[in-house]
Amino acid sequence: MSEKRIFKDFDLPTNHLPGNQHYVPRRARREAEIARRRELRPGTLMAEHQVRGLTVASLILDQLEDPVDVHFASKVLAVSGINSAWYSFARGAEEKVMRRRLKLPLLATGNPEHRPNLSMLLLASRDRLSDAVLQAHTLVAVSEVLPEKVEEHKKQLGRAVGGVSLELACVASPQGFGHFGTIVTDFDAQNFARQRGLWALHNARTLAGEMGSYPSIAQLADVDSDLSVYWRRSAPNGALEAYEEALTSPLVA
Repeated sequence: MSEKRIFKDFDLPTNHLPGNQHYVPRRARREAEIARRRELRPGTLMAEHQVRGLTVASLILDQLEDPVDVHFASKVLAVSGINSAWYSFARGAEEKVMRRRLKLPLLATGNPEHRPNLSMLLLASRDRLSDAVLQAHTLVAVSEVLPEKVEEHKKQLGRAVGGVSLELACVASPQGFGHFGTIVTDFDAQNFARQRGLWALHNARTLAGEMGSYPSIAQLADVDSDLSVYWRRSAPNGALEAYEEALTSPLVA
């Protein structure tokens, strides 16, 4: 009997988010900002919001320790990140491309005793989110000086954000995969990662019905966005305090 194929990839469909419930940055009010935006190349403003949103997300995740706060934050950031990945490198793909491929968290280690637990995945996702912030900064710079390189960098950023979102989807599991112990096969471990990715993909679409728009990381840069309002209304105290503190950081200015 042949062994089951272990899931290592996750397909992000190019038709993921239908309709018009997409986040759009609020229009500027101050004359100086209006003038600045007029000088920007198309796409740069959203890239700037993505930098600040990813920075907020990274600062939030670095502060949290209580499992209740970690669960809420990882859940919301996972579904928001999946959408951000889609916006970056799957939306508007050529018709012959039906999906974009992401890498699942590698839980199949060959030796169950070496399998990462949720705490290890959380630490890894923190590091990867910090790296994504740097990639987002690069995208903003490239948008203004090397527009021919924008698509390449958007794809890189999309894969980075998508990858960390799949990790956070595992962290957000109500039961965690630690309950598998050391007797679960590599196939089961990777299937868990895949099922959590499918969960994130589903909720990334359906949460718009509750929020008003599809959640995306860029919205964390706007205190009045649907996602930010949802966070303030729904987050447990620790996650709320982490969000409010992140907004005051000079890194977000």
